[in-house]
Amino acid sequence: MDKRMFLKSLGLLATGAGLEALTPAQLLAQTNAASTESSARNAVAATMADIKIKRVLAFQHEERITSEASNSRKKWSTKTFFFVFIESTDGLQGVGEGWCSYGNAAALKDTVDLEIAPLIVGKSAFEHRRVVEQVRRAADLSNRLGTAAVAVSACEMALWDLIGKKLQLPLYKLFGSVTESVPVYASGGLYAPGKTADDLARELVGYIDSGFDAVKMKVGADFADDVKRVAAAREALGPNIRLMVDFPLRMGCCNDAPFCTGN
Repeated sequence: MDKRMFLKSLGLLATGAGLEALTPAQLLAQTNAASTESSARNAVAATMADIKIKRVLAFQHEERITSEASNSRKKWSTKTFFFVFIESTDGLQGVGEGWCSYGNAAALKDTVDLEIAPLIVGKSAFEHRRVVEQVRRAADLSNRLGTAAVAVSACEMALWDLIGKKLQLPLYKLFGSVTESVPVYASGGLYAPGKTADDLARELVGYIDSGFDAVKMKVGADFADDVKRVAAAREALGPNIRLMVDFPLRMGCCNDAPFCTGN
């Protein structure tokens, strides 16, 4: 029994806690069990601290989009993906993704390669909060938090993935789960040439038929048309299905937008 556990036992005896229920042998067994649990926690902590970063690989990938679907602000001909792979010294890899549909993937790659990777390589994966704070402070000075935030977010995601793989635990357990289920919804309802309100309604009903209980559609291109689209969607879905709309606001004042209130 170590000194700390011995003092804990003395404290129990001094206060009389459990004295009438436990014999000295039982108290000693209970204390040794706690000591074993503490040793197990220390072993896990040692393993966690041993996740050293060997290298960081950032790259972009593009896919051609054959669909003519769009939201109210942009039509895509290509879909760009930005990934970060972080490898530990024992060969494990964590992967993260950065959002770059409205940004420059090359700028994200340069930010990771030139600014974030030097802060990570050779360090513990558990230093991710320090890295995030350093990047944010640097980005504030150069007034480019948007690109830097996406880049460091992809790296932090990869680090958490790496930690989860090392400990063989899902992320919800590492974060501390508070519920056994997570609500999800299907996101679609894009615009397309020749796509009617009835076509939209059938699309959204198809998501419900596939197992979702909530859906989201796009609005913002034309007010009168959107009123018809939303009405058709609600009628087809019925009153009990959750229906959400995604309206991307313009930067600054949106006085030229039909939904703008001038505020």
